[in-house]
Amino acid sequence: MSDNTTVARAAVLTDIPGVDLPYFFCDTCLARKWFDCDWRRRAENEHLGQGHPNFNPRLILPCSNCRFHGGKNCACSASPYTMRQSLQAMIDHPPHVVEEPREREDLPMKKKSIRPGWEGLSNSTAPGLPQDILQDPVRALQTPARVPNPAPASEAVLNQQLQALSVSGPSLSQVQMPPTYPTPAPPQIAPAPSQPAPAEEPPTFTFSLPVRGKQSESSPSQQGRQE
Repeated sequence: MSDNTTVARAAVLTDIPGVDLPYFFCDTCLARKWFDCDWRRRAENEHLGQGHPNFNPRLILPCSNCRFHGGKNCACSASPYTMRQSLQAMIDHPPHVVEEPREREDLPMKKKSIRPGWEGLSNSTAPGLPQDILQDPVRALQTPARVPNPAPASEAVLNQQLQALSVSGPSLSQVQMPPTYPTPAPPQIAPAPSQPAPAEEPPTFTFSLPVRGKQSESSPSQQGRQE
């Protein structure tokens, strides 16, 4: 870029609309670092030229930059990458610098490739790199931090919410509770019958009977008595 002092620049990268949105810049503007690409606005007017006798849905709706500076064979298709990712790739690969946007030349597209009814003006001068990228590109291209989760509600707020619920909703006395039934007692298990003590055996006696025809021997005192 010949004269950097007269080029419009954003203060920081995030001041550029759509810098972190995919399909916001076209491939041509992304590669040439043309931050004022209006492809998204053009694409929203997809019904343009339907009443024209030469209407062809295959004709494109180019951004203003591609229409006047992209070249006769420019296709102007949306890029799935963001502008931040494109600039970061320049830092990650040699020569590891982000150069100023490419200067624009008077290179219009073929009219037969443009949908009838397209209107726009040429943006002759491309915006320069944002100031923060010129000062420290590595820091400027860092992915912005996510918004932190909101702080938990205080105890007073929670009490107000509970009070609001108690006012709007039924009280506990109005709520019909399901019937309750007594819990049955566990069945009583009868103890096992005790075994009877074993009966005592009757005493046994031993005796002998005299044998008939045989006298028993008597003692000497009995013999003297018989004499």
